[in-house]
Amino acid sequence: MSKQDKARGRRRRKELLEALGSKCAWCGTMENLEFDCKIPQGDKHHRKDAASRMDFYIYQHKLRNVQILCKKHNNEKSIVDAEFLQ
Repeated sequence: MSKQDKARGRRRRKELLEALGSKCAWCGTMENLEFDCKIPQGDKHHRKDAASRMDFYIYQHKLRNVQILCKKHNNEKSIVDAEFLQ
C-alpha cells in the first residue's frame, strides 16, 4: 500500500469519526474507538487494506448501519451478535 493510500485511509477515518460524533455510542468515551455495523455484515472487510475498509464503512454510513463503539463495547456487542446469529 502506498503512502498516499495510507494517508487517504487515515483522512477518511478521521472524517467518518467526526461525522459519527467521535465517541462511543454506548458509553461516550473517546478512546480506543472502532467502527461497528449495527446489523452485522460478516467479517470480509476486516481482511481488506485500510483504504478499502474505510470505503466499506463509508458505504455502511450511507445506509445508516455504522456506529462508533469503544473496543470494550464492540467486543461485547460482537459476542451478542454471534449468539444471536447462531
